[in-house]
Amino acid sequence: MVNMLKKTILLIALSVIAASLVSYGLAVVYMQNSDFNLSVHGHIAAGLAIFFTYALGAALMTLLFFSNKHGHDAEVHFIFSEKNTASPKDGDADGEEQKQ
Repeated sequence: MVNMLKKTILLIALSVIAASLVSYGLAVVYMQNSDFNLSVHGHIAAGLAIFFTYALGAALMTLLFFSNKHGHDAEVHFIFSEKNTASPKDGDADGEEQKQ
């Protein structure tokens, strides 16, 4: 089980790196063809921004699947379904009547 988890994490990390490199390569090709000059610091910033965007997306999707697999979403839904969440009939969220 632990070995499978390590393989999955490695696969996700490699996928993020590969997607980042492809995106960065496409951005460099686009910039060269459009007479758009970027300094070395700009290239570093663009590469890091692309990498961390993909990494954040992968991390959030991993948390989403983890939460769904372990039933955390069902627990929250159960808690909120027990509470009386009905809003006032003739008012807004604060319970005050709307003026027309």
